Amino acid sequence: MNGARPDLSLAIIHYNTPELLAACLQSVERHARPLFRRVLLIDSASDRGDLGPVRARFPWVETIALPDNRGFGRAANYALRRLAEDDVLLLNADTELRPDAVEILADHLRAHPEVGIAGPRQIDGAGAWRPSCGGRPNLAEEWARRRQHRSPARETALVPGPVCWVSGSALWIRRATLRAAGLFDERFFLYFEDIDLCLRAGRAGFAVHYLPAATVIHHGGASAATTPARAEFEYRRSQLRFWQKHGGCATRAAVRLWIALRYSWRLFAARRDSGDADQARRVLRLVWRNDS
Repeated sequence: MNGARPDLSLAIIHYNTPELLAACLQSVERHARPLFRRVLLIDSASDRGDLGPVRARFPWVETIALPDNRGFGRAANYALRRLAEDDVLLLNADTELRPDAVEILADHLRAHPEVGIAGPRQIDGAGAWRPSCGGRPNLAEEWARRRQHRSPARETALVPGPVCWVSGSALWIRRATLRAAGLFDERFFLYFEDIDLCLRAGRAGFAVHYLPAATVIHHGGASAATTPARAEFEYRRSQLRFWQKHGGCATRAAVRLWIALRYSWRLFAARRDSGDADQARRVLRLVWRNDS
């Protein structure tokens, strides 16, 4: 694919990773800048650094600083509304484009009009594969995915084509898909919002494809690492909300029971006045209030 697509824009979501953001923008400048009609950076009220150096170093980037951090979905939706007529490549600020990644995605979507969402292969900074797609969500699939993220994994997603979901950290979405399926569900502060959106796109009649020939580096968890207790709490809240929305009665009960047992043991093992005990109490209140 040569030259810019008149209907393709890039949205980058940033929170508290200024060094990685600079690397992300450098990769865009090096490998894909001419392909985008607009490049929009949304900062979710970061408390590390400011956007002044970004504006000076990358004047072709439109920067918007939100007044507070209400989660990934809200920031992404803000960008998607601003880019209302375009297909959008959505990137986390802790990603870096590899050569030809955008062209491969664009060529595939041009050849497959039935595809509404597509995602590339992801590797970490050392070149190791990171799982970034999956089949129909169930508890076994979620357990396997979490296990793959925690420990080195043999690459299993090798074949391009249909999947149930791709990771929102690097995701191409057609504008027609958003019109039919809607934006991200902002009730998910962090985690699971990408799977939820892909499932809704599938129900609206659009295919979701994974393309391992296109590669993106994803340093993974960099923003969450700046506020680990908040990230853990939001993972559990989104996990409960996701299965409340997409799971059956037995699945919802199993998830709540498993989280309750896990955090009850954590509370028992922690010192009463420790931060770990406080975190366990917060999650347990979340489970039993049933208001995720």
